[in-house]
Amino acid sequence: MKYLSHTLILIFLASCASNNDVNRDLDSADQIGDIISSGGTTKVRYFSLFDDEPKSKDVKKVFKRYESLTFKKDIMKNSTVQWWINYYVTKDRDRFQRMLNRGERYKEVVQTILSENGLPEDLYYLAFVESGFVVNAKSKASAQGVWQFMKGTAKQYGLVVDNYMDERNDPIRATEAASKYLRKLYSAYNSWELAFAAYNAGEYRVLSSIMKAEDRDFWKLSDKKILPKETRNYVPKILAARYVAKNWMRYGFSRPTSGGDSYPDLESLEVPSPIKLKTVSNKLGVPLEDLKKFNPHLHRGVISPRVSSYELWVPSRYYSLARDRKYLLKSERIRVRGIASKNSNKKNYYRVKSGDSLSAIAEKFGTSMNHLKAINNLSGSRILVGQKLRVTQKSYYSSNSKEVYRVRTGDTLSKISQKFNIRISTLKKHNDLDGNKIFVGQYLNLKKKSYHKVQSGDSLASISRRYGTSIRELRKKNKLRSSTIYIGQMLKI
Repeated sequence: MKYLSHTLILIFLASCASNNDVNRDLDSADQIGDIISSGGTTKVRYFSLFDDEPKSKDVKKVFKRYESLTFKKDIMKNSTVQWWINYYVTKDRDRFQRMLNRGERYKEVVQTILSENGLPEDLYYLAFVESGFVVNAKSKASAQGVWQFMKGTAKQYGLVVDNYMDERNDPIRATEAASKYLRKLYSAYNSWELAFAAYNAGEYRVLSSIMKAEDRDFWKLSDKKILPKETRNYVPKILAARYVAKNWMRYGFSRPTSGGDSYPDLESLEVPSPIKLKTVSNKLGVPLEDLKKFNPHLHRGVISPRVSSYELWVPSRYYSLARDRKYLLKSERIRVRGIASKNSNKKNYYRVKSGDSLSAIAEKFGTSMNHLKAINNLSGSRILVGQKLRVTQKSYYSSNSKEVYRVRTGDTLSKISQKFNIRISTLKKHNDLDGNKIFVGQYLNLKKKSYHKVQSGDSLASISRRYGTSIRELRKKNKLRSSTIYIGQMLKI
């Protein structure tokens, strides 16, 4: 095995130790929601599969954007892929149509998060095959949610799973976790087919198959029947589902529709915990039905007592009122004995330390600099020691939003101004843009500016006077512990 290094063998041995509980049902070829990880202590490891990989440890890692899925040439002619295409359009036709319709509700939010994490939007079809977008889908092996995470893998990628809530059932948080997992798998194998296979069978199983066959071509491993039967079908299923879904008209399916039940613009609202959703609804004026609908992971109607506070997804039309009335919840906490709570929001933020750079922080949290800029309203890459950065998704805006637009691949200020019939100069004024440079994932205000970019000489006092608000309100809206602000920081007004 001249192209596999000694390092690979060592990692193989280490992987064996942490993946000895792999146990899969390999019989049902058309089952949705099979195990995607061997769970527990599984960790994705970087290893050398390529002779031309840089040997120097000093090579600076660059966050790569993967715009599209790339597969072996003419792979759609593969007999197994063709079998699954035929299966979806004949024997499984009714269920496939239901999957198309259910998926339509989540398609934009899932693809938005994938894109913001530098991944191909078509990875949506992996979740499509895994769960059919049944949010609370659960497999025989206890994999759960849209992305069918096992409990161990979910926790490894930052999801909370306990008796009160299961973030595997939160399409937004679960998609963020899946993005980080899939990025690491692709970085390890440099092949989407092998990344899919590892998602299904586990990293160790795929790695051991590569070593056994002395080959890293998924289709050859499949032909040799070295991979499990389920995995040999899993990759063709994704390719087939993607092809049929994109060509629904050709195969006589109805236009995918969510029945008007699409995701609205959402904002995260931090509330004290433990507390009942019914209480949150009554005190903050947010319909209980909406709280349950957009927080399906809170399956007991109460936020876990294991956290001292928690961020709920709230439709943006209720956000301002809910935020201003949040103080009413302080006295509504439920008393639960014998359970220690912790600050769950630590995972959402990072405090800049000496020597940090935005690129290093992005790498640490498995995301892109542009994503960090977007969720922190940063216009540049400059950060300062002590600055508090958001590292997880804090809001979602649909492409139909009339207030905010998320920059997509190929966008320019000129194209955006034409799309929304807004002058370029107005867009730049609303968003404190000095030039015409914008980046993928950036959120642009389409209406009157709701942020202020801190300039040299600014203070909270001068900014509050300029916009007719108070220092207290500015600190509250921007979660500032003190009155210290930084040049280039974007403050909510």
